[in-house]
Amino acid sequence: MPQPLVLSAEDSHLPASFGGFKPGECVHCDWLHSTHDGYQQVHETSMSGEVVGAHRKVYALFNGPLGKYDIVSHACGDRTCLNPYHLFISGRHPCPRDFDFAHDKRFRLSSEGLARIADLSKSVSELALELGVHPNTVASRRADLRHALRCSALALP
Repeated sequence: MPQPLVLSAEDSHLPASFGGFKPGECVHCDWLHSTHDGYQQVHETSMSGEVVGAHRKVYALFNGPLGKYDIVSHACGDRTCLNPYHLFISGRHPCPRDFDFAHDKRFRLSSEGLARIADLSKSVSELALELGVHPNTVASRRADLRHALRCSALALP
């Protein structure tokens, strides 16, 4: 009976110890494909964001789930390194709309379309049909707008 590949001997996602990895050494996989900007991808592609970057996948396996807009950086400065000790969340993409437009092929809305989503007079399903996108795209954009409004309201004195 085949046994599953064990990637970590740890029961929790705490960064106490990752079996098989040493904090001082970079880990490279020469069989992975690189994008034009030098990041390793699991599948061959020419664009970042078309598939999950290998460093993001490794981070999620060893440290826990990532948000779509979380930025995973390399403490060692080597973008091809996949050592989980060297990976950390360095922030969140400052403009999710720009990120989606540049990297998510499912999301191509114009500024006019985004303005129409901000107008709450129409339902999510009506607007999705008019814009030719999935209703979840409209709902997600509206949730992002609500979040941005809450953040700006909290920042006011």
